[in-house]
Amino acid sequence: MSEQRNVIFAVILSIAILLGYQYFFMKPTPNPAVPPTSPAVSDSTTPVAPPQAGQGTETVTPVATRQSREEVIATGQRVQINTPRLKGSISLTGGRIDDLTLPTYKETEAPDSKAVTLLSPSGAPKPYFIEMGWSTSEAGVKVPSATTQWTANGTELTPSTPVELWWENGQGLTFIRTIAVDDHYVFTVTQRVENGTDKPVTLYPYGLIARVGLPTLEGYSVLHEGPLGVLDGKLEEIKYEDLKGKPFAADTTGGWIGITDKYWLTGLLFDQKIPVHAKFTERDVGGTPRYQVDYLMKAVTIAPGASEEVTNRVFAGAKEVKTISAYEEKFGIDKFDRAVDFGWFYFLTKPFFYILDYLSTPCSATSASRSSASSCCCVSRCSRSPTSPIAR
Repeated sequence: MSEQRNVIFAVILSIAILLGYQYFFMKPTPNPAVPPTSPAVSDSTTPVAPPQAGQGTETVTPVATRQSREEVIATGQRVQINTPRLKGSISLTGGRIDDLTLPTYKETEAPDSKAVTLLSPSGAPKPYFIEMGWSTSEAGVKVPSATTQWTANGTELTPSTPVELWWENGQGLTFIRTIAVDDHYVFTVTQRVENGTDKPVTLYPYGLIARVGLPTLEGYSVLHEGPLGVLDGKLEEIKYEDLKGKPFAADTTGGWIGITDKYWLTGLLFDQKIPVHAKFTERDVGGTPRYQVDYLMKAVTIAPGASEEVTNRVFAGAKEVKTISAYEEKFGIDKFDRAVDFGWFYFLTKPFFYILDYLSTPCSATSASRSSASSCCCVSRCSRSPTSPIAR
């Protein structure tokens, strides 16, 4: 009788959720007038683009001579990242966020297991990094590159202590980058350019995530792993193999782009009010595939003696449902919750997840969950820990 009651309760709850979704979210709307096409950020008059993955030091580092991740990190100057959820560093060569681990998540359930590694620098076995910068179509204007040596005003980035990086190009332009981080997984990057010349200069802000080498995939047909994003209100999920020789591009105002693993995500959360040109690309260099997602913002013109700045954000961490939903609401990011793959029946599976999360009791971790012993989570077996990532 108890089992029958549970089945009946589940059926009634399913019907209630379906009818509720139809009533509140699927009300018919009149066909809207076709809006004018948004102007493209990049056209024949602005032949600029973010650098390709692997430019700079990566192109001159053959696989056979690469150092270990630890050896690469030990060379060169770095600003340490120290938060409750993130440990790592920012390289002052290139200004990249390229060293990141998740101390609250372990690779296995073993007591001495290492923390999950998310990002690795150029020159390591499988580089995976985030870069923000400026492109230009003006001949002779020097902008920061992968080899630029930045100067920092501090040695540690924490939730209470942002860091400021700066670099002068020797032509009268000063590039200043302020990086802040919260106590979870979001970096806020403000880029400012001061024009000390007697002429205006036009630059294009960009952001990119580059991943060198194909990662180990879980291989579930119902789980997307690879480049994804919400562009012009639509979720785009592109498989790694589908990018070979077929780059994907779109213009959008609002949304986000990134690269997802089963449990982990890196994402570029650009300004939701400024048009951007987004791209997903793959190229082969020496037999190694190199994947990149990037965006290019509209032109910024800095008058002589003036300065201009742009602010964008970066997500790098675990796909914790409540955390991602909170960021979506806080920053107004269009459909950021779709970073978690709830499948085609999103309107049913997400409410069911919250119900299971509320009703379930803690369970011991498994190596498959790649979470710490106190917080395992999957759709059918889940702890109530708010720090657990969903398995899909």
